[in-house]
Amino acid sequence: MSSFIDYMMSEDTAETAMKTMQEGMATRGRSNNLFYYYRKLDYNASSVVRFLPISTEVADSDEPRKRFTLPKKVIRLRFDNPQVADAKVVLTIPVMQMYTGGKTENDPVLKQVKALYDEAEKLGKAGRDEQSKAVRERASYHWMRGEHLAQGFVVRSGFQELEEPANPIRVFELNKQIMNKINAKCDPKADPDLALRYWPVHGKLGTNFVIKKTHSGEWPSYNESDFANSTSPWTDKMLAAIQEHGLWQLEDFLPERPSDEEYEMMAEIVRLSIDGEKMWDPDWEAHLKPTRLYKAASEGGGELSDPETATTKIREALDKTGNTAATNVIAALSGNPDPVVAVVEPETAEPVEALDDTDEPPVVTQPKKTVGDVRSIVNQIKSSTKDKTAEATA
Repeated sequence: MSSFIDYMMSEDTAETAMKTMQEGMATRGRSNNLFYYYRKLDYNASSVVRFLPISTEVADSDEPRKRFTLPKKVIRLRFDNPQVADAKVVLTIPVMQMYTGGKTENDPVLKQVKALYDEAEKLGKAGRDEQSKAVRERASYHWMRGEHLAQGFVVRSGFQELEEPANPIRVFELNKQIMNKINAKCDPKADPDLALRYWPVHGKLGTNFVIKKTHSGEWPSYNESDFANSTSPWTDKMLAAIQEHGLWQLEDFLPERPSDEEYEMMAEIVRLSIDGEKMWDPDWEAHLKPTRLYKAASEGGGELSDPETATTKIREALDKTGNTAATNVIAALSGNPDPVVAVVEPETAEPVEALDDTDEPPVVTQPKKTVGDVRSIVNQIKSSTKDKTAEATA
């Protein structure tokens, strides 16, 4: 892509791109409109987007040419909040495999869940179908959410955005339903009558994608999302934006990688959850980094029954108060709107997916702990569990 190389080699680029980035950092704390929040769509409404490649390095190998989404491997667990009646605490665990690419059996979190799937398979082969189903459901609850990151243009938004970014290349957090639709059309084994003929992010023969929001019972559904029926080339405006801004490095928007000690604690929390622990221990919270809390309560103190309304209210409140916690540049660049710990107040017990749209929440600063401190906490958790087990069997 010669235009991209020319752009990157130009001396003018070094100064103008730095200025653009600094301007973006200055406003990111007030409005995180880099992400396109398609979940704000009304029911039965749709938005049209045009995906772009995962990077500009499309000439180096075939792999980047084929991919245009980046897996976001996270596990979300829900616990009862001991401090607020009927409230929930949602823990987001960034899976280490997302950063290292290691095997499942070597991941201290995933190997526990894989053991459940293996147990379910054995029970099924033994004809114990009901038990197999129950164990498999427990495993699925503790497994990854199937989300991906992508970037591209919003060709037509199904809702009005209060502030459109200067850089029209947006980042999308695609849920599992949307990814299923994308994979169904891009899979080489897909039905020939349904499969796409051309690479969907190609500049001339690419295809727009329609994100449609409908109902599935009481929850939102995106199962009717799909690629458009015809190809459409990049417009002159799109070409100019790519030339001026370049593409995002999607890895920068993955959750912050936990330390080995933090991950050890997360693995222990997963073990407790698998064993049936449903109550959140506030002591865990103080030793998980980064810890970002938000409470979905209205300005008047009452609860918000609709999770998407809650998200909007939180974002508006941050804008009104000029909250600058989110202007921590490093956190803003390396993180995303996905809190590690989210406290969900009563009446907002939305499906886990609804938490994905939370804007940069206030950062709660916790004292740094040494490796010994963290391991001590993990040992305390294990010891407490053994004591409870001993009491129960006494």
